[in-house]
Amino acid sequence: KGLVSLDRGHRKLAFTAAHEAFNAACMAAVSQLPGGWPAASKLTEANGADHVLSVHTWNSGDRPKDQPGLRVHGHRLKARASHWTVEPNGLIRLTGHADGRLTGLGWFLSVALSSDRLQGHVVVREAPSNLWAIELMPQGSIFLRVSWGPACGAYISLFGFSAEDERDENSAYATVRFEKERSTAWHTSS
Repeated sequence: KGLVSLDRGHRKLAFTAAHEAFNAACMAAVSQLPGGWPAASKLTEANGADHVLSVHTWNSGDRPKDQPGLRVHGHRLKARASHWTVEPNGLIRLTGHADGRLTGLGWFLSVALSSDRLQGHVVVREAPSNLWAIELMPQGSIFLRVSWGPACGAYISLFGFSAEDERDENSAYATVRFEKERSTAWHTSS
């Protein structure tokens, strides 16, 4: 515990990230997109619904009371898009927002598991707890799969587990699913 909380400034955050990262590692290989990941890309849902992957703090559910970080969601309004980069080691970092907000900049895409270890929500955190693999589909869309850490092997999805996963009339919280057919395919754009 002392190694991850030397200054005690982020004691609970660092401990939670380290604890979760060492529980459930499956160590699958991190894949790369041909030609690399475009810098600061938006992720737009590929199935026609066109939700963009976003991070905000306007709704009460955006800041989970029992977990560090901010919940990630799919939003219908393109002006609410967040921008992401994938680092060579499989970390996905929040690097900007279409509307200029500074919320969570530099934080990492992670999974927060619920009491049911098969259900998780996608969050951004200062300390990462997951690595991600990018699965390229023949039509050019991608799936984002957890390759290390909590929920290893699960995919990002906008299909919620319950009514609580509906954020509002324009957005739904992102979850992770082990069933690929219930996951969300994405397009990248700058």
